[in-house]
Amino acid sequence: MRRRQLTSALALLALLGLLAAACGGGDEALSKDEYQQQLSDAGQSLTQSTANLGEDVSAAVQGQAAAGDKAAEDIESFQAKLRDTADELEDLNPPEDAAAAHDRLVTALRDYADDLDELHDALGEGDASQIVAKMQALASLDSVKAVEQAGTDLKEQGYEFEDGSGDG
Repeated sequence: MRRRQLTSALALLALLGLLAAACGGGDEALSKDEYQQQLSDAGQSLTQSTANLGEDVSAAVQGQAAAGDKAAEDIESFQAKLRDTADELEDLNPPEDAAAAHDRLVTALRDYADDLDELHDALGEGDASQIVAKMQALASLDSVKAVEQAGTDLKEQGYEFEDGSGDG
């Protein structure tokens, strides 16, 4: 009886080990190249998600109400993409030398998504002066600065990645 229990327990452990291996189990950090590729993919995906945003915001500033509604929808989509990207990055196990900057990047992406609420609201109201003011304020947001700083910190650690802007 004991032998049967022991055999069953060993079989269960072996099965769990196989499942963990198949699912990428373990806490092994990504290699530098793997991590750089993940960052590049995330940057390119975020850039692609803003493809029509500039045109729609410009049209909204010019007083085209439908463009304001479209731009507000674009902002909502971009906010969702920022949050999804933060979730995807949070699930990664970066190399040890990138971990601190990585964690700051994840937090900053979420904060940026939240900070876009004011621009979204201005677009929904259709007030051109408020839209312009909110657009101009984007560059000085703490969340934007934190995203930029995390990228700089990663580059200083020797990480190179394509962010979708062509600046790589």
